[in-house]
Amino acid sequence: MNEEKGGFTVADRRHFDADGTPRAVDQAPAAEGRGADKMPPRATLADLLLSLAAQASLLLRDPGAPGEGLPAPDPAGARQLIALIEMLEDKTEGRRTPDESHLLEEILCQLRLAYVEQARREG
Repeated sequence: MNEEKGGFTVADRRHFDADGTPRAVDQAPAAEGRGADKMPPRATLADLLLSLAAQASLLLRDPGAPGEGLPAPDPAGARQLIALIEMLEDKTEGRRTPDESHLLEEILCQLRLAYVEQARREG
């Protein structure tokens, strides 16, 4: 039986060198055919805050609001997410940009108001 062995290529797709330093965008190998010629954008504090706020808002929505396939409103879960955002506020004090601080204040204000509204609806 004469089988021809096909070769394969191993591509190092890590975004860091062996010593842990990030590779430059042009040095990081691209995943061929997938359009991944750049490193993914770095996550920011604003990204995290907006993600947590969206989750909390979903849990604080009006029970009568349309939303097939969405989780049921859960004020306790929302309160836990609000507490997590408050913890981030404490832990990042003095290290946030003015824009991040403003976003954080706005998010907490809106979520706290929504939480109170939800509590009033429930009686």
